[in-house]
Amino acid sequence: GNAQDFYIGLDDSADDLIIGLGSTVGTTPIISVDENKDVAIPDGSLTITTADNTTQLTLTSTDDDASIGPILDLMRDSASPAADDNLGALRFRGDDSGGNKTNYALLNCFIEDPTDGAEDGLLKIETRVNSSSKERITMNSTETVFNDDSADLDFRIESNNNANMLFLDAGNDAVSIGHGSTIAIAGERHELQVYD
Repeated sequence: GNAQDFYIGLDDSADDLIIGLGSTVGTTPIISVDENKDVAIPDGSLTITTADNTTQLTLTSTDDDASIGPILDLMRDSASPAADDNLGALRFRGDDSGGNKTNYALLNCFIEDPTDGAEDGLLKIETRVNSSSKERITMNSTETVFNDDSADLDFRIESNNNANMLFLDAGNDAVSIGHGSTIAIAGERHELQVYD
């Protein structure tokens, strides 16, 4: 190459087909394919780009048993796992009106306790609200919390015939059963209101 040499070659000792940087097979591998048809990108990233809305990645399992499949693993293979290690994230990103790349939603996982036989995990779901990321659901080893960031976000549960079977009015710190709002009665907005 003009600025950088590349090679495509067979590492006979490992039975790997390798594409890498340099002029000698095995130096600075970029992509390798082994005899089991497994593909590895040892120290880099993969970007798949399309100019339309077709599916860019499909995981297919043709097995017909009761086991799980297909499987997507996000594996943090640390030699010294510790509490609060971030195990990975799914970021839903897009440009804002100013062309800035923005995380609009985030699914984030952490190790809460890595002790063998007593492992605990923590999972968070966040969304962007008024240009700031807010925790909407947090699940840890002792509880499931909605709105842990104390944002002014209502919470609503629908039943078959009532869109507001349970309604939490975040701005007024009140809960209504059977109604989509809370009402101040005699100047007070009671924390629990039941409508029938």
